Amino acid sequence: MKILKYLFFVALVIFVSACNKNNNSENKDSKDNKVIQQTNTNDAANKTADFKFYKISKSENSAKEKIAPEITWDENGKQIKLSDLKGNVVLVNFWATWCKPCVGEMPDLSLISQELKDKNFRIIGISTEEPKTIENFLKTKPVAYTILNGPEETVNVFEKAIGKTMDGIPATFILDKEGKIVEFFMGSKSKADFINIINKYLK
Repeated sequence: MKILKYLFFVALVIFVSACNKNNNSENKDSKDNKVIQQTNTNDAANKTADFKFYKISKSENSAKEKIAPEITWDENGKQIKLSDLKGNVVLVNFWATWCKPCVGEMPDLSLISQELKDKNFRIIGISTEEPKTIENFLKTKPVAYTILNGPEETVNVFEKAIGKTMDGIPATFILDKEGKIVEFFMGSKSKADFINIINKYLK
């Protein structure tokens, strides 16, 4: 009789252990599924917010005419200045979300940015609109280059550098590798036109 009780007890322990193991496995699977779902959610969020958008903190007049003014922005906790990009040909493009010609040339600018990324070339887009307006626009129409949000002061320092008023947008500046403003034009251009102008200064 004692043997039967002992065997019954052992069988009960084994049975309970197995149930607990299954429950733990189910809990683990459930946790793993939650992690995967969370990861997928995060990936989707990252893709939605996959653009480089920063706020200009300072805009300073250039030392002399035809030299690019100094603008400063915070990029992932690091202060970046326009002068830090010396050694690159830089295209600075003033635009707005409501400007159809501006928006129309942005896909071409993205392609140019990608095609010339290994050739000491950078594009900076600048808009003076409300940050939320720009951010919402970029969520649906992301670009491959850096977008900065600046005050009207940023427009003013660029105007002073060329001695002209920006009467409309898009307005584009080309800076050579020394930071000198070598081209300024208003209105949209084709990809081929942009490339022809940029190539003059990449050599």
